[in-house]
Amino acid sequence: MKIPSTGLVVFVMLVLGVSQGTVAQDQFSHIQAEGATQILVDNEENLILLYPEEAVLRKYLAPSYDSILVFGGASQLQDGMVHPIKAVLFSRQDIYVLDESLQQLILLNKDFSEVGRISLQEEAFNSPNVDLSDGFQAIDFAIGPGGAVYLINQLDAQILKYNSFTGIEWQFGGVNYGDGSLQSPVSIGIDDQQLFVYDSELEKVILFDLYGNYLSTFSHESSGAWKYQGKLQGRLFWLDGQQLWLTTHQSGRSSIFSVKTDFEDIRAIYPFQNKLYVISKNQVHLQDISAKQEE
Repeated sequence: MKIPSTGLVVFVMLVLGVSQGTVAQDQFSHIQAEGATQILVDNEENLILLYPEEAVLRKYLAPSYDSILVFGGASQLQDGMVHPIKAVLFSRQDIYVLDESLQQLILLNKDFSEVGRISLQEEAFNSPNVDLSDGFQAIDFAIGPGGAVYLINQLDAQILKYNSFTGIEWQFGGVNYGDGSLQSPVSIGIDDQQLFVYDSELEKVILFDLYGNYLSTFSHESSGAWKYQGKLQGRLFWLDGQQLWLTTHQSGRSSIFSVKTDFEDIRAIYPFQNKLYVISKNQVHLQDISAKQEE
């Protein structure tokens, strides 16, 4: 799919705040992205795509991307995955995968070999530090400094912090947490020592520090489902179907604004250096940004 150059230049100027620059884009036509809901890029520029319905994670190896490593699938159900819903790069090489059906975190190394599993329900229910009287069902996670894992518990709207050495350490959020109360948290991300939790019922993003202390709240105008994506040129951003939503800081205040793009059916975006990798219309697109950012 060819993207009009004018639309791309406008997009880059809005996102990066640049005065001039050039933009190039490419498409990986031989990469099968149908059914993929997430894309990651490791520090060797290999592309990692997650296919929940196939229960597969595929790694397309740079630079040609015609060699593939595969983890999961029907042939590996005993030791593989059933319904993986999110993957997170750790230390830019290893990968944590959350299997929603198994309620496990699966750790893979850069060769796509499994090196460990964490039974989340076992860890949660055996922990003396948390109250799980309403049950436990992890639906999203983020990884913090030192490998700490922050999990959304769908059944009580709380966030649990897990450490591989001490297990579940504490929980926060939920319906009775003051300004940081949550009703239906569905997505979590971490950046700059802050946790970003999107609550679909409140239609807000609630910020906490890494100890669970409430910091602030963002609201937005979209009625779509947000997914925390990451950081682009110093700005945090999320994806909502056809639009990118970005944070901006002016006069000491934070706010969120939307940026329309010329991509259609956007399902995932991942930033890497000066590039954007986009899954759109069952294809993987590369948007290569070369621009001089305003001081």
